[in-house]
Amino acid sequence: MTSLLDCAIVGAGPGGLTAAVYLSRFRRPIVVFDAGNSRARWIPESHNCPGFPSGIGGDAFLERMAAQARSFGARIESGEVTSIERRGNADDDGFTLDFAGTRFESRCVVLATGCEDVMPRLEGLEEAVASAALRFCPVCDAFEAVDRDIAVHGPFAAAARHALFLRTYSARVTIVPTDADPSAHPQQGQRLHEAGIAATTVPADMGFDGKRCSFLIDGRHRTFDVVYAMLGSRQRSELALSLGARCDDEGALRVDSHMRTSVPGLYAIGDVVSALNQIAVATGHAAIATTAVHNALSPRYVGTSGPAAGVDMQRTLMKRFARFDEAQRARDALVAGGGLPEGDVELRSLADEAGAEKGNFTVGNGEPAHGAHDAYELNFEAVESAGSNLLVVHTRDERQHARIEAMLDGMGGASAGSNEGTP
Repeated sequence: MTSLLDCAIVGAGPGGLTAAVYLSRFRRPIVVFDAGNSRARWIPESHNCPGFPSGIGGDAFLERMAAQARSFGARIESGEVTSIERRGNADDDGFTLDFAGTRFESRCVVLATGCEDVMPRLEGLEEAVASAALRFCPVCDAFEAVDRDIAVHGPFAAAARHALFLRTYSARVTIVPTDADPSAHPQQGQRLHEAGIAATTVPADMGFDGKRCSFLIDGRHRTFDVVYAMLGSRQRSELALSLGARCDDEGALRVDSHMRTSVPGLYAIGDVVSALNQIAVATGHAAIATTAVHNALSPRYVGTSGPAAGVDMQRTLMKRFARFDEAQRARDALVAGGGLPEGDVELRSLADEAGAEKGNFTVGNGEPAHGAHDAYELNFEAVESAGSNLLVVHTRDERQHARIEAMLDGMGGASAGSNEGTP
């Protein structure tokens, strides 16, 4: 069991990571749980994300957001939360979360688990998405499909709605349905006819040739520049539903104007809530929810004692070692003798000096840490010259900080500084 958190954030997409930034800057003890399945990771390049006029890929965007959250002291754990339970019967008793064999306790939970698209059965699916031949969000990227030959693939009723939306971008829009004859939808059929949108029969197969997607329709292959797969989505709302949270017919969670679900202390943001699945919507949800969380929790006044005692400041201690095994032994000693959770002690190894580039960190056994925008604002050249193995330790109160600092002083290596962060 870990120490009680003010808030646990389940999900590390744009909404979850924005929540981490806000709550860390509110000086609240939090943990973010990242299952690694954010829908944003499917974005090859977004041009409607505010602040990136030249576009940015989903993975790069999430890496920047994670670095920003960590710079304010946010702790991000990789893995999946398997269950959430109430700690007691009272509304303010908080929650217990099961994660990778560890139980975390938290006063509040922000659920940012999102949704997942139903994918077409297609060999080379990931390559088709990466090349933008296969897309899922007309609101996001229809501008990049102007005047292209577009297919909308999905149940006829849903495909028709999206085809009409796309008709403002191209004169060549075709519905490739999965289920029904257009004659079964006479009202939509009239609107489609007026817009000049044709519909095919249900295809026998779908393929990808490395550049474009095609369908086998009535025995012939028909190729399109862009295919929008509108096959539906599945809300990742199971954790909230297990607590009794209310949802709509599609499983999207119902929330109030402060992003509160029907379960006291449980908030929900982003695609698990909204039918308009947009990065800007998720980040707006996060700002609303986390401000509500902060205002609902007891204040933590600085320099006082009692129920409103000052928040335990997270600080970051850093120490460099010339040898990786020395740094590894130091890390093990801090976990065993210092009573620190393993997640609060990071071991990073810089690349060899000959081939090192700023931000090429590895953690533990060599897994990439993606530190291109260094969250701890280290002077890379100084680290490189003094020792290439860096031990990063997070402490959460003055007493623990002083004890761990004394332990580090008694070890070999060179101090890389102390960075005050947030809870």
